[in-house]
Amino acid sequence: MGTIEIVLVSFGLAMDCFAVAFAASFAKHQWHPSRTFLLALSFGIFQGGMPVIGWLAGHSFRDELALYDHWIAFVLLSLIGGKLVYESIHGEPEESIAAQLMSFSGILFLSLATSIDALAAGLSFSVMATGLLLPVLSIGIVAALMTILGSYLGRWVLGRLDRWAALAGGLVLIGIGLRIVIEHSLSGI
Repeated sequence: MGTIEIVLVSFGLAMDCFAVAFAASFAKHQWHPSRTFLLALSFGIFQGGMPVIGWLAGHSFRDELALYDHWIAFVLLSLIGGKLVYESIHGEPEESIAAQLMSFSGILFLSLATSIDALAAGLSFSVMATGLLLPVLSIGIVAALMTILGSYLGRWVLGRLDRWAALAGGLVLIGIGLRIVIEHSLSGI
């Protein structure tokens, strides 16, 4: 796999980070630049680290993991997104879910949920005999940058759309989970 393909894979994997950061940034009182940095750092580390785990697992666990990885990502993202949608529709305090998303444990949870595809990418790198250094650095850096962009763009939208933004953010997270399941179903995995 060449450098251009690795960068394109990095951007593809980072789209989930962008969308999740966009949705998570709706925390009015919990959000501040240090949380964006923590989110970007965590997403970058998880996105960059998961391909290493996938690469090391190689052929040993590829088939078993492929059976469940998309369902794990779907469930995690749907739980978070569903809670955002529920609270935006029922008028419950938007801050409760947003505060949970921007807490340290929430950030780790989101990092894991968005990095499962990166694990699968690592498996494919091992099959294609691709080295690890360039993909890991590219995936981690692009994920961190796209997280920052998504977070700041979400803050900009929030000031204009408030409750509708939380609803849209929840639907985006559920949509990402559905996309992952559909892609895996269509690819025959």
